[in-house]
Amino acid sequence: MWATSVKLDGAEKICYIAREVIEMAKLNSSLTGKLKDMARSLKDEDDSKGTMKKLGEKIKSAPDARRKEVSDGGKLSGRKG
Repeated sequence: MWATSVKLDGAEKICYIAREVIEMAKLNSSLTGKLKDMARSLKDEDDSKGTMKKLGEKIKSAPDARRKEVSDGGKLSGRKG
């Protein structure tokens, strides 16, 4: 990273450091982009799981499903058993 074998004057050092900072910023930017993509992907996956869970709960709580459970109970549906 730092040039140790070459003597640099003040302006050259500043330019060299600026180039190094720019390179690090580019790396940081690409890593940041990758991390954002990963976070977005995980959020989408979590949202889809939540949607499926809500859908399953909605199906279980549907009136037809409750009626069937009650009618299978014999006495609860009015049948004598």
